[in-house]
Amino acid sequence: MTQGRKKIVVTGSEGFVGRHVVRSLEKDFHVVGFDIARSIFHNTTRKEEVFAFMEVEKPDIVIHLAANPDVAKSLEFPQEDLYLNTLGTINMLEACRRFPVENFILASTAVVYGEMTGQAFKETDAPSPTTPYGIGKAAAEQYCNLYFKRYKIPTTVFRLFNIYGPGQTRNFAIPNMIARIREAGSEMQMFGSPNDTRDFVFIEDICRAFRFAIDKKPAGRTFNLCGGTEIPVLRVAEIIAKIMGKQTRFFYKDGADDNVRVSRILGDNTVTMRDLGWTPAVSLEAGLAQMINQAPVAAPSFKN
Repeated sequence: MTQGRKKIVVTGSEGFVGRHVVRSLEKDFHVVGFDIARSIFHNTTRKEEVFAFMEVEKPDIVIHLAANPDVAKSLEFPQEDLYLNTLGTINMLEACRRFPVENFILASTAVVYGEMTGQAFKETDAPSPTTPYGIGKAAAEQYCNLYFKRYKIPTTVFRLFNIYGPGQTRNFAIPNMIARIREAGSEMQMFGSPNDTRDFVFIEDICRAFRFAIDKKPAGRTFNLCGGTEIPVLRVAEIIAKIMGKQTRFFYKDGADDNVRVSRILGDNTVTMRDLGWTPAVSLEAGLAQMINQAPVAAPSFKN
């Protein structure tokens, strides 16, 4: 390990969140990436590869981001989703039993809550996922709770809401919207319903939350990482158009829907602010402006 600095293993280090998290931690920690995009032997679904890697690296902290993030793909390939999101988490937890760590941080998702029918989602709400992706993530959370209670592995679970930021590809909602508005003429069709809402949180704020968890080590806890504001998706499109200086009229068509769309999303971040000391700092307008004027995100250096 680099002298005087703790070592952190980040799984899924080549993904959107992973790249940002790695870069945010590299200054103060020795960060080691574990991602199949870096090596065919970095596969969380293969226990022997996970154990071999952990035996060599022996990190102080594990940030487990590796997963299938595609809800639609989970419906088409539920078994593959289970392997990646649940079995991959079990393998990482088992490795932490063999090679103890001071904190294991799991990136989960607001999708575990299921459909929103009333007030904002709270950590105490019972999960009710409606897709294989949500089911797999909810199971991964339960394994974290089990390994904390039974094996004393200090786990922290973050339920991530609608993350956005520079470096996202067009298969994410906001980059796709930015590209479509940039290409649009005087009008543009929106998908879903004019009543659709989301709870957005900027990637820099997500990275700050991981740093807070590293410093405070809230073992056995689950936290919502959200903006705490319910924002109409149509409003996001209007803000993007305004920043671009475009006067685009947005419209909806009846029946433009799909089987994985969720109408409303809103999280309660009271517990996160109170117990972790974290609060979202980047406004939606400022975050969108960064994305519209973004430069490519530099690759992590990975000094190991």
